[in-house]
Amino acid sequence: MTDPNDKFLFFAYGLVWIVFVIYAWVMTRRQSKLRHELEELKSKAEERQPIPKP
Repeated sequence: MTDPNDKFLFFAYGLVWIVFVIYAWVMTRRQSKLRHELEELKSKAEERQPIPKP
């Protein structure tokens, strides 16, 4: 027999996974935008003054 509260446990477990997946997706998008912005800033900086390579 199942406990009547089991449905709440499964709902909460599923909700936590959904929130985690959304959080991971948002963080991945932010990191991608930051990486793109960093590359853009590097190219602008090199246009102003080339960075000597070791």
